[in-house]
Amino acid sequence: MDKAKSLRNRLRLSVYKENQKSVRFYEKRGFSAVQEQMDEHTGCPEIVMTFCEGGCGRRCGAEGQPAFDT
Repeated sequence: MDKAKSLRNRLRLSVYKENQKSVRFYEKRGFSAVQEQMDEHTGCPEIVMTFCEGGCGRRCGAEGQPAFDT
């Protein structure tokens, strides 16, 4: 994860909502939940999480802005 953070200012990932152990894992590493969605392949609810260098938290990826570098 440190390597990914060193390469990008912003990261985005999704975790199954029922997998609270993973949600806590990413929260402890600076990620914030910004959205809920359904996995189109499984129909399971997911939590979209973002990490922004400098701790921008929920502002990262809000209001239609990309939450990761392309």
